[in-house]
Amino acid sequence: GSAACVIGLPNPSIDQYCRPSSSLTYDILNTHSLILPNSTSEMYWKVTDQGWKLRLSKDIPPLIHNAMPSFLNGLLSSSIVPSSFSQHDCDWAVHPGGKSILIASADALSLSPDVLKDSWEVMKNYGNMSSCTILHVLERFYNPLIDKPDRKDILGMVAFGPGLTIE
Repeated sequence: GSAACVIGLPNPSIDQYCRPSSSLTYDILNTHSLILPNSTSEMYWKVTDQGWKLRLSKDIPPLIHNAMPSFLNGLLSSSIVPSSFSQHDCDWAVHPGGKSILIASADALSLSPDVLKDSWEVMKNYGNMSSCTILHVLERFYNPLIDKPDRKDILGMVAFGPGLTIE
């Protein structure tokens, strides 16, 4: 799979090219990156004569689970985010790197499994497509064909990458 997104301010000269049905927009309130110490051997890409080789350790879900509270604290520590705000005040788009990663993320964030329904749906339909997978989850929040009467105004996004990193 592949995906791309454009992040920027409204621009009247190009707004005409945007889908009319995508009136939903999100402001970026904060970003946060967390590199898990001593985790470079848990997930990495290696170039070989046969192409790219991906290493995914079985220890990734517990590492994510243990690091998620620290990540969440960093993500919510912004002057723009109200101090009373919690992870339950927003929808969540979590990179569906696998069943155990979604379960570990939901548990660490104290979220009910249905909160990650869009992540589960992308995993079911497409699997883990590496970096672009999170954008396929994000697209579900913009897609006018997907019923979303219970959507919240704020969306938390989490992706995982080599190193092991949480973004």
